[in-house]
Amino acid sequence: MNFKKLFLLLLLIPIVGIGQKFKTKNDKILIDDKEIGILTDKIRDNYEFSDLNMEKKFIVDYKTLMEGTTIINQWLKVSSPDGKKTTEIPYDVLITSFSPTKIILHLLSVKYGLFDINGFSQSKIDAFFEVQRESIGKNATQSKLELVMNRKEKQDKVSKYRPFVKTDGTIMLGGTLGTNIVGKAIGSPSNFGTSSTANIFDLDGIMVATADITNDANNKVKVTLFNDNKFEYKAEKRFSGSDNSSFFTELIGELLFRDYVLGHQAKVYKDALYKEKVKLAKDRSQNIYNLNGYAIDEKGKKYEGVINAQFEMLDVNQTGNNQVVDAIDNYGKNVSIKYLNEKG
Repeated sequence: MNFKKLFLLLLLIPIVGIGQKFKTKNDKILIDDKEIGILTDKIRDNYEFSDLNMEKKFIVDYKTLMEGTTIINQWLKVSSPDGKKTTEIPYDVLITSFSPTKIILHLLSVKYGLFDINGFSQSKIDAFFEVQRESIGKNATQSKLELVMNRKEKQDKVSKYRPFVKTDGTIMLGGTLGTNIVGKAIGSPSNFGTSSTANIFDLDGIMVATADITNDANNKVKVTLFNDNKFEYKAEKRFSGSDNSSFFTELIGELLFRDYVLGHQAKVYKDALYKEKVKLAKDRSQNIYNLNGYAIDEKGKKYEGVINAQFEMLDVNQTGNNQVVDAIDNYGKNVSIKYLNEKG
């Protein structure tokens, strides 16, 4: 067999595997219309797999964890016939189908190789149970507990502020009768309806947040904040072309939960950040600030006190440019000293 034929043969192997058709008929498992085993599913979400001689091979239980109407996780618990061996695997949907049975058949055969068109593989079943896997159910329960706790924490925190956004976009705290105005919400629907943008401004006109709304089935919202931080959340309310008060109110709740309270907060933050940048720039510079020392004037008189001398411009934004280019600048020429005169 030459290389070209070998390549074509290898190329065809996965196509054949992917193209197999799984179905059940009169409790029989069929792969490409060939009977290879027996499936009993008289109990909801419970599947017993046996070979054609009625020898039970393993049992599968479909598990799911819900929080309200939201599915947190789905998985399969697979047990040996005597129940002494159990393991859990993700409920991976590898085919397009509305039938959970077909999805499970495809998953166990194609991904885990527990059976194929020739029947069940006992060696692969034994090897399957030997693999050490984490408990998906235990992890899912922990995830649900964390989700419930986070949701309660969010509800408690947001309820303290009681945000409300009017139809004109005015953002209020204190509920529908509140008088504490903290900002403005402006939405921009796209021309095609596939995505939209919402901008949140505070009382100083600073754009505190920009929300990119997908408007797809997941209704995911990606938020970028004024300090370059980002977060995502799945919105319960939808952004529409008319009244978006409910959507905006939910968005403001997400901001409040993360301690973005609008008002003048962004300006205070930026001012504090700039002061810190100036402080760091002074530390990096060759300039002298507020050092105890002395200076002697042209007449030889000595002055003791606090000295300041600037030799270069401050590079506040760390651009690497601190050179003085103005020919008439006073950098390095003037030294100031604060001292106590005779009168104190």
